[in-house]
Amino acid sequence: MKVSLFDSSNWNKPIANVDAKMAIASVLVSKVRPGQIVGVGSGSTCFLTVQKIAALESDVLKTLRFVCTSIEIELLCTSLNMNVIPFRNVSIDWHFDGADEINSANEIIKGRGGAFFREKLLFYFAKEVIIVADRSKYVKSLCDNHPLPLEVHPDALSSVAKEISNIGAAEVALRLAEGKKDGPVITEQGNVILDTKWEHLDIATNSRLIQIPGIIETGLFFRDDTTFISE
Repeated sequence: MKVSLFDSSNWNKPIANVDAKMAIASVLVSKVRPGQIVGVGSGSTCFLTVQKIAALESDVLKTLRFVCTSIEIELLCTSLNMNVIPFRNVSIDWHFDGADEINSANEIIKGRGGAFFREKLLFYFAKEVIIVADRSKYVKSLCDNHPLPLEVHPDALSSVAKEISNIGAAEVALRLAEGKKDGPVITEQGNVILDTKWEHLDIATNSRLIQIPGIIETGLFFRDDTTFISE
């Protein structure tokens, strides 16, 4: 009987700009020190970085612990015999992740993969954050190419949709699974996602959104000390 759970050797689609991404992965791996707790994000560059980390000498690898932003990344790390731990009472030395959009103020939209609640936890609480993004991710205005995702409790879905329309959302759409399952995408916390578009999205708008009961988290990320590495 063939059992297939996770293929750690292949990304789920062809990787563009693979040489540049491999170079960035090498830079990230050079930051690894024995005994660190490292936050692991998602995306193809993160995938390549995890593979390089897993190839470190075993006496170094066995001292490392990893906190992951999603079940997918947990499966990848576990399949490569990396020591995955939960985000509970740990201090993350540094965390690397990707981005969907970045504006000139270094405000970021994330969440295309649906795991932005856990991504936000690591982004906020890690001692150091490194965001890897190619030039296509830099935009004049947030929501130019990607919507702002909102994780919403299912019971509050209709009320939240009406409220965010009232405060200025240009578009509000429930994210559907589209062939993978019937109905909406369900997050790892058991919630649903509203993808929203805004004519002017900023930190003030985000603050209004997060105060609405039923919105668990938004996909807008920002901290002053974020390090950015372009592919």
